[in-house]
Amino acid sequence: MRFRTASRDGPSGQSNLRLIADVNNSTVGWIDYVLFQGKPSINMVEVQPSLRRNGYGSALVYQLQREFPSQEIDWGMLTGDGAKLFASIPKRFLPDSEYAVKRDQLNANKEKLARYSQLADSFHAIESPSDAQRNVYQSATGDWNDLHDMQWELEQYLASTPPGITLLVVSDCSQHEKKTSRPRIRA
Repeated sequence: MRFRTASRDGPSGQSNLRLIADVNNSTVGWIDYVLFQGKPSINMVEVQPSLRRNGYGSALVYQLQREFPSQEIDWGMLTGDGAKLFASIPKRFLPDSEYAVKRDQLNANKEKLARYSQLADSFHAIESPSDAQRNVYQSATGDWNDLHDMQWELEQYLASTPPGITLLVVSDCSQHEKKTSRPRIRA
């Protein structure tokens, strides 16, 4: 199987591309995808109807992952067949270490804010707190507003950042490629 890439017209700032798979000088299938800000996004995977279920679709997406080895491929909206293809391909998740650090910071921050709330409840339960009690309370909770601001910032980061990326396991594609090494092209 040979692969080739063709450009298609597209809006400024993105590249519309087609990854084409050929066997014996005949096109067996292709992937239409967009490359925007260095990230590939699949629009459509198409295999000749008479050649489906022979591993060509899998081989195409493995090749696309090879071309973008450290980028998660966006599969977009999946059809029923697309969902089956996606589910059939082994993947590995690579966690984002910065995401994990910020998640841990948020959890620690929430715990500290919960302790502050308990201190506030205890302090406000005192009928007439002394100046010493008031100073201890204010000293212990002096960064309360800063912690609320930090919590908001961390929550915004975590809500807008994926916890990692999912890559196709390209090393496992040899089974699919072996299936396609002897194509069954019907006349």
